[in-house]
Amino acid sequence: MDLTPEEVRVLGCLLEKSHTTPDHYPLSTNALVSACNQKSSRDPIVEYSSRQVDQISTDLREMGLVRVVRGAGMRTHKHKHIVEEALDITVEQQAVLAVLMLRGPQSHGELKTRTERYVHFADNESVLKVLQTLQNRPDKLVQNIGRESGQSQDRWRHQLGAGDVSEPGSASQPEQSQPGSASQPGSVSQPGSVSQPGSASQPGSASQPGSVSHRDDHSVGQNVSQQNTSSPSTTGKGDGELERRVAELERRLSALETSLGIDE
Repeated sequence: MDLTPEEVRVLGCLLEKSHTTPDHYPLSTNALVSACNQKSSRDPIVEYSSRQVDQISTDLREMGLVRVVRGAGMRTHKHKHIVEEALDITVEQQAVLAVLMLRGPQSHGELKTRTERYVHFADNESVLKVLQTLQNRPDKLVQNIGRESGQSQDRWRHQLGAGDVSEPGSASQPEQSQPGSASQPGSVSQPGSVSQPGSASQPGSASQPGSVSHRDDHSVGQNVSQQNTSSPSTTGKGDGELERRVAELERRLSALETSLGIDE
């Protein structure tokens, strides 16, 4: 059997509610959506819409795992699983499978605690026997995946589909830019590097908006020295022009004094 992660979640919820809330079972679409999206006893947390759940339920019905019913007094159609018929498994096996489908890989000790609302197991060994029975079936519904570091018990996972439930709308995180790759928004990309905001601009690089380009003290001193130091030829020409203008002004002043009859 190769169910999608979404199909695993919907079927697991129907299994759970058939045992834990039999008075409210089968489930309407809204109730099934709430069961899929509930925050407790779920790993990971998901957000499915009623349209998604209806479509998934239709797909499961075509596989012979779910049935839609509408009995006397029902205002809407409701969903129920028929796993006991399709897979020929006991109530205890349904309970173990449901918890694995809804919460991912677990040890038989964890399953003992988490199936208490479904069915009573006398001890951890009883759960382990159920797991071994499911693993030894021709269709191998569960698998022992060994224990993690620091754990004292092996962990088990269901084999109804590839992987655990995926979160809708999740997307892979963008990779960080490597040298020569596209720059991030708001940054100025230099060949082989990314200019950081607030950093000093290097010669030939583009400055960040709002940043100040700084030069070192040595280059500033050179520029000031170049601006204040004139060549001898330029200085000489300036002095001659000044003397010529002073002489012209003195000549005009003298003529003005003579016309006005002013003696020195």
